[in-house]
Parts: sequence; structure tokens; C-alpha cells
Amino acid sequence: MIVPRWGAAATVYNKDVYVFGGYPNAVAERYDIINDRWTLLGSMPTPIQGQGLMVASVGSRIYLFFRNSTYEYDPTTDQYTPKMDAPLARTWATCAVVRVGGEDRIYIIGGHDTSRGDGTNVNYYYKPSSDKWSDPQPPAPYSAYGVTRDNPVWMGNIYYGFGHKNPDQFFKEMYAYNPETTEWSKLPTASHERDGIACAISNGTLYIVGGRNQPKDQFGLTYCETLTL
Repeated sequence: MIVPRWGAAATVYNKDVYVFGGYPNAVAERYDIINDRWTLLGSMPTPIQGQGLMVASVGSRIYLFFRNSTYEYDPTTDQYTPKMDAPLARTWATCAVVRVGGEDRIYIIGGHDTSRGDGTNVNYYYKPSSDKWSDPQPPAPYSAYGVTRDNPVWMGNIYYGFGHKNPDQFFKEMYAYNPETTEWSKLPTASHERDGIACAISNGTLYIVGGRNQPKDQFGLTYCETLTL
């Protein structure tokens, strides 16, 4: 990458990877997968600069969430547009795109509640088509931040797991949330508790990589675990 940082968020759009934010350099970059090339993008708006933000691609736009702020990003013009504020200020939450009842929804589940300074289990979704936030949805089974962040969706289900809660509690649990039925179900527990993980789903398998298992930002785990969904 061009700029080093941690706590950034990533999404795929039009076969490129877009990486936003992070600490200490809150910038945006685009990675051209085919040509193996990074490009530095324009400045991010101040309200969404930081570590632990959430990002998701829907249609021809990318949506960014940081604390109360919601922004729409146009990859063709490299421009940001502010949208409706979120009902709760959060970072490091699960961010997942699903289609329910013919509409696209971006769910923000759990995360760090900046007003409390600790993990939460609240569950809301944002509707890009109408620029509106939902009423509270069934909460996650436990409160945590640094959970499975980057669009952990498979067959319409959202996968919520791992994370951290102050002062030093780390999790290795995994749950599935069905937005159609609004029901939570428990899945097998992982081997290693940790937060700040990288996660991805490929061909029906959930991959959990890296993270930390101690407070005070002591990172450095190299564990990779998989769960066949």
C-alpha cells in the first residue's frame, strides 16, 4: 500500500478493492487487482476519518459509517456525499449487505458505542434507496467490538462473532443472523478468542485471520481458522 495504517476498512467495487480510513493516516486508496497497482484517492471528509469505520458497496456507490456519520462515495467521481446520521455512534461493528423484501439493506451490528466507551449489541440497518435508518432490530447475542466486520454474508445470513469487551474480555463465539426471520442461531465456537480480525467468506467457508487477544493494542496473532457454513 502507499500509506501505512491500521484499523482501515475495505470493500470490493467493479473488480477493484477500495480501502478507507485507519490510523494514523485517514486516507483512501484503490487497489487494481488485475494490474497489481495502488492509487491514492482524494481526501476523506473529516467526520469519517479514523480507525474502526465500516464500509459497504451497494450498486454503483460505496457507503461509509463512522460514529454517527453516514456518507455515500461515488467511485467514478471520487466524491463523498453526507447522508442521514446513524441512530447510535459506533465503530468496529459488523457491516453487512443483504437484500430483504426487494430492497438492499446495510446492517450495522454490535461495535464500539462511543457514548459508553465499550462494546454494544445493538442492531440497525440503513436503506440506501431512501436514505433512512431502521428501528432497532433484534440485538446480537453479546456485546463486542472488533467483530467480523467486512461484509460477512452467505446465503442471506449475516455472521457475527469474535470481538472484545472492556476491560479485557475477548470472544471466540460465532452466531448467524437471518434478516428475513430476524432470528439468531448459535454456530460452533472457534479455537482462539480475539478481536480486530480480518474476515472473508469464499465458496461457503468463513476465514478468520489475525487480530489480538490482549488489551492495550498488543496485536500480532497469526492464527487462521475456517468455518464451513
